[in-house]
Amino acid sequence: MELHKGSPHFKWQALFWPAAAISGIAAGIVFAALALTAVWSAGGSFWGPLRVVAAIAMGIDVFVQPTAYNLAMTFMALSVHFMLSVGFALILAAIIFAFNFDSSVGIALAVGGVFGVLVYLPKR
Repeated sequence: MELHKGSPHFKWQALFWPAAAISGIAAGIVFAALALTAVWSAGGSFWGPLRVVAAIAMGIDVFVQPTAYNLAMTFMALSVHFMLSVGFALILAAIIFAFNFDSSVGIALAVGGVFGVLVYLPKR
């Protein structure tokens, strides 16, 4: 059987890593916006989620003044958040590519959804 470029079973020579990284950044922006909006609309501190993420790298000292703005904390939170977003996107892209889950959009979405749940659940 001959494989054609239009076939769902066509295998690219290599995974396009920049697209996976850009997807991770986009997903990170969407998730951060949703998380900050959800916490703020529920009456919580807008800086709360940022402090939790910054604490991954800076320790619990970022919780000393929970309502005050801190530029270093914000920079660290965004750095950690986007490094994790890009890292998880690269892992997901490698899984989808290695197991040929990109043969249909539905399968790719399902695998991405399951991956997202598995990444998110341990935080709860």
